[in-house]
Amino acid sequence: MSQLNLCLADDVSYISLDGHIIYTGVDMDEVGDKYEAVSLDLELLRETVINKMHSIRYQSDQHRDVRESRCDALRLALSNAGVPECDDIVEVDFEGFVLMVGVNVEAAEDYTNSPGDFDIVSVTHRGADAMEFINTIGGDAGWERIADRAFDKWCGK
Repeated sequence: MSQLNLCLADDVSYISLDGHIIYTGVDMDEVGDKYEAVSLDLELLRETVINKMHSIRYQSDQHRDVRESRCDALRLALSNAGVPECDDIVEVDFEGFVLMVGVNVEAAEDYTNSPGDFDIVSVTHRGADAMEFINTIGGDAGWERIADRAFDKWCGK
């Protein structure tokens, strides 16, 4: 479980995830609104952390090893929050619920376009974790249907 914190100050306010700053701003109201939004929506949290990682990776003047270490720490914090970094996010309709499914895809061979490995890494509904929900109403068969629908959606069917 991750810990999301808000620090409001006169000069700079920030949001941190597991002690790592993910968002900063000078307007306390703006930072407070952003904190409320990311605390209620895991997909927005993932997007905010990934934006911070891009900022570190591409706009920082720190040494490469330091940048990668900071990004690794943010990756771990994001994974602990339940929405790890993923290759793609697809929208899947499951039993009348719209789910956002985070997937990682690995190519099987260089000469094919089909994936060798298609893994679901997160499922959210309206920004909240839906893993337990799917276990409860669908079980293993539900996961199979979601995986099939996510794969079809990812392939563009």
